Amino acid sequence: MYASYKRRAVGKFCLITLCLSLASASHYVAAIEQRLESEIELATDNDSNARMVSDEDKVIKLQGYSLSPRINYSANTERAKFGVMADVEFERFDNDDFNANNVDISLDLLYRLSDKSSVSTSMSFDRSPTRIEEVSDSGSIRSGDVETYNWVGSMQHLLTQKQMLSVSVSSASVKYSNEYYTSRYTAELSAMWRYQWSEKFSFALIPSYSYVDFDTQAYNPSQLIGWANYIYASTGFGNVIDSSQTASLPLQISYQYSEKLAFSAYAGLSRQQLSYLDKKCIESIFYQPYSCNVTAPEKKVSVDEYENESSVFNFSSTYQLSERSEFIVNATRQYQPSSEGELRQVDSIDIKYKGKLAQRHDLTMAANWGESNDPSKELVKDDYQYWIGSISYYYRFSKDWKTSVTYTYRGNEKYNLGRSSRASGQLWGLGLVYTPSEFLL
Repeated sequence: MYASYKRRAVGKFCLITLCLSLASASHYVAAIEQRLESEIELATDNDSNARMVSDEDKVIKLQGYSLSPRINYSANTERAKFGVMADVEFERFDNDDFNANNVDISLDLLYRLSDKSSVSTSMSFDRSPTRIEEVSDSGSIRSGDVETYNWVGSMQHLLTQKQMLSVSVSSASVKYSNEYYTSRYTAELSAMWRYQWSEKFSFALIPSYSYVDFDTQAYNPSQLIGWANYIYASTGFGNVIDSSQTASLPLQISYQYSEKLAFSAYAGLSRQQLSYLDKKCIESIFYQPYSCNVTAPEKKVSVDEYENESSVFNFSSTYQLSERSEFIVNATRQYQPSSEGELRQVDSIDIKYKGKLAQRHDLTMAANWGESNDPSKELVKDDYQYWIGSISYYYRFSKDWKTSVTYTYRGNEKYNLGRSSRASGQLWGLGLVYTPSEFLL
C-alpha cells in the first residue's frame, strides 16, 4: 500500500551541481564500499471509502492489488557518500479511475571538502495517488495523482569545535493530474547556526524564507447564484491567492538525556504575506459592504494583500527501547501551501513505534492527528481535521521471504460555508515480500 508524502529551472541546475561534485571527487582514489538492496512485494489493496465522503450514496469502495519492486544502492568513500533509491508501485482496482503507477525516486550526494566543510545535494521525484495524500492536506479527494519534483542543495561548515553553520537552498514543483487541485512552485532559503553548549545540550537559530507561486486563475463569480453570491461576497472567498511569502525565525533546543532518550524543540515567529489575483465583482447581493460590485459592477478590482504574524513551534522526542525498537513523538505548528491554493496553518501530532518483536516478527504502529485552517478567512470557519491510525505486521518465514498484514483507519471533519461533514474509511491488505540477500560490491 502506498503511503509516502513526498519549475523547470531545477533540472539543469541539479545536473550541473551533481556533475561538479562528481568531478571534484573523481581525482580522489580510495576504496569504495558499495551496497545493493532490493525487494519486491505483491499485495492486496482494499479501500472502504476512497473519496472519504460522508454521504453513503457517494462512497466508492475499491478492491485490487499492487506490485511493488524496490531497489536501494549506496557507495561510500572516506570523503564522499552517494545513494540512489527507487520505489515503484503498480496499483490496479476494480474501478479504473483509481488505477495508479506510483513512483518514489531519490538521489543523494555528500562530499567532504575538508575536515570542517562539506556540501550535499539531493534530488527526488515522487508520484502519489491523491486518495492517500489529500487525507492529510485538504480532505477533498478526487481520482488522479500528484507529482512532486524536489531539489535541495546545502553546505555545512564547522566554525569552531562548538559552532556549526549551514546554508540550504531548495525548490519544489507540485503538479496535479486532476484540474480540481491547484499546482504550485516553491523556493526556499534557510540557514542554521548551532552552538554545542555541552556534550548533551545544544541550541540553534534557524531563519528561513519561502516563496510559493500558485498556478491559479481568477474565479468567476457569475457562475454563482442566490445564497452562494452572498457567501462569496461576505466571507472573502472570492480572493484567489497568486503567491505567498513566509519568513520564520525559530530558536531550537536539543537535549540528549541518555543514550536511549533525546528531546528537541523549537519556537519562534513567522510572518506570512499573501498576494491576490484581481477578482471580478458580482451583481447585487443584498447590498452587503463586502460586495465590491456596489461601487464597481462587473469590473476588475485590486484586492489588498493579506499579512499575518504568528508563532511556529515543534517538539520531538525519540526513545530507543532496544537496539531494534524505537518510539517517536512529534508535535508541530507550521504554515504550508495546500492543494486548494491556500497557505494554511497546520497543527499536527505524530506518534510512531517501530520494532522487532522477535527474530522473525516486525511491527510498526503509527497514530497521526492534524488540524488546519486558512488565517486569511477571518469571517468564516474553514477548519479541517484528520486522524489516521495504522499498523503493519511482517513475519519472515525464511531468509528471503516474508508476509505482511497492513491496516489503516482514516477519519476527517471539514467545515465549509458554515457546514460541517465527517467521514471515515479503512484500508487493509495482505502481502508477500521477496527480499534477496543484501549485496556488498
